[in-house]
Amino acid sequence: QPPSPGANPAIAPPGSTGTARALALPFKGLAVVDLERNRRYFSASGKHYLVFQTDGNLVIRTAQEGFVWGLNEVAPSFGKTTKVLFVGDGNLMAVAADNSTVWKALSQHRPVLENGQRRYGNLELNDQGVLQIISPIEGKVLWATK
Repeated sequence: QPPSPGANPAIAPPGSTGTARALALPFKGLAVVDLERNRRYFSASGKHYLVFQTDGNLVIRTAQEGFVWGLNEVAPSFGKTTKVLFVGDGNLMAVAADNSTVWKALSQHRPVLENGQRRYGNLELNDQGVLQIISPIEGKVLWATK
């Protein structure tokens, strides 16, 4: 199945046979990424991946399936999540069927602006398994899972 419009090209993690349905992080300069359920979004090294599970949980796992972090740790009502969006102006959000917000990474979110122009943020999963939102201008980490 092809990636969502505007998403990074599909790739398999390093060392795989190329059959895994996967996309690579980071997401850079994209207006909106709607994470697909059960699709694995691998770190650049392939050591970790992010997955939006069918139970509504957004989880970071090691390539060997070890648990690193989950939305269930920060959002008790994670099971209501029907969509996970990375809005390219810098926020990661879990959304319920009625379009209410279940959780968002940045509670005091303001779009990143440069010379009055909106700049798109980056969502990255590093080699230590930390998911982070990074400002495209200063390179500053705006939010991280740990």
